[in-house]
Amino acid sequence: MKKTKIFKIWGAVQLGVGLIVVILAFIFKIDMDGPFTMPNPGILTLGGFLTSTAVIILIIGFIPEIVKLFSNIKSETIDHAGKDISEATKKGAETVVPAVTPSIKKAYKEIKDEKTIEDKLEEAKRLLDNGVITEEEYQMMRKHILVGEK
Repeated sequence: MKKTKIFKIWGAVQLGVGLIVVILAFIFKIDMDGPFTMPNPGILTLGGFLTSTAVIILIIGFIPEIVKLFSNIKSETIDHAGKDISEATKKGAETVVPAVTPSIKKAYKEIKDEKTIEDKLEEAKRLLDNGVITEEEYQMMRKHILVGEK
């Protein structure tokens, strides 16, 4: 016989005995002064002790089932999270990152050097307006941007 089965049987029997002892404490009451009676404290204490230790013994007997239950819960959680992770990884950074916020999209474009022709032309015009480059350099940059040369 497995040890867990022994704990289950022992716990169930002790729980039954403990409950019977608690009931007996209410049957064999102690008369108090006046019309009041109270359960026998000695018998009630014994019944409470037997019942509470029986619950602990039953829990020990059911540990394999408890562990299996928590294991199933964990695996279901991991499976659920795995689906979300696989969906997120299917989308590359090219689709996820730029869609987050406009500022991240702009930074991502700068890092990847994926500026549009309009962006590059605006940058060249800004450099000209700020006096960083001359008109000739601006025209040369404009030509390179439009032709696609570097």
